[in-house]
Amino acid sequence: MPPLLQGINFNTPPWKLLKNDNNEICHNKKNGCVFNPSSKKKVFMIGDSHPAALMFNLKDRVVKRNYSFTTFTLDGCLYFKGFNLINKHTKIIDKKCNNDYFLELDNKLKNQQNSIIILSGRFPLYLNNSRFDNQEGGVENGDWPYLYHSLGQFNNIQSSFRNSIHTISKNNKIILIYPIPEVGLNIKDKILATSQKNIFLKENYNFDDFLKPKKVFTTSYSTYIQRTKSSFDLLNSIKGKNIYKIYPHELFCNNQIKNRCMTHNNKHIFYWDDDHTSLQGSKMINDLILKEIKKIEIDFNKSN
Repeated sequence: MPPLLQGINFNTPPWKLLKNDNNEICHNKKNGCVFNPSSKKKVFMIGDSHPAALMFNLKDRVVKRNYSFTTFTLDGCLYFKGFNLINKHTKIIDKKCNNDYFLELDNKLKNQQNSIIILSGRFPLYLNNSRFDNQEGGVENGDWPYLYHSLGQFNNIQSSFRNSIHTISKNNKIILIYPIPEVGLNIKDKILATSQKNIFLKENYNFDDFLKPKKVFTTSYSTYIQRTKSSFDLLNSIKGKNIYKIYPHELFCNNQIKNRCMTHNNKHIFYWDDDHTSLQGSKMINDLILKEIKKIEIDFNKSN
């Protein structure tokens, strides 16, 4: 096993790691999980499997700061009130991700006071209605067979999302997570399969030497910008004193190699597959979340 992959759990994806006291997986659990429920300080995690991949590490970190931690994450499901997720081929409405779920979620969130609500998801997938092609041979497998169907209240999912954030941000702090760069291929499988794996088998290879000839696995930052334009337009349009924002691409892109997004360093890979973060990638994003939570605490103390 290449040292780069030794910290990866190949059997269980990160979005299935967080479990409640009954050993139930919190992701895809319609009523979610609640940890440290007696605390009056509350953090909610809302979205699809992307934020679910962050939860295992994040839960312990917020509970240590004496917050309760409540999860509401479902596959392929963001907070789009007034819509049903349907299979565009069969026209069947998803049993979990539908307007009934969004209305339940809406009632729970709009009654909160001074809570921290984190919203994240794979916005480019839903706004573009297509899986990812990295334009360099990495094409995500399969069609995206789902579509958000409007029930007439909103013209599009952007309007729905903006409306919901506007409502719940009146009395709560909102943390919006911008899109995580997609990869277009399963990076851990690529490292195992590639002829370059002999490089990664060496215990003490010099990562900087690989950066020069670009022997590391990266994706195009320009492609990321094109792919996420509608997502950035949506998230950039949401503003207010209770809105806080996190930009994962600043961790991975345009840093060590100009116009490229890193998928790993010399010690860790940042992805579990082609679009979900690994535990290490999740920890890096959670570091940013904790910074925002600390800012929120400072702002709260200033206003009281």
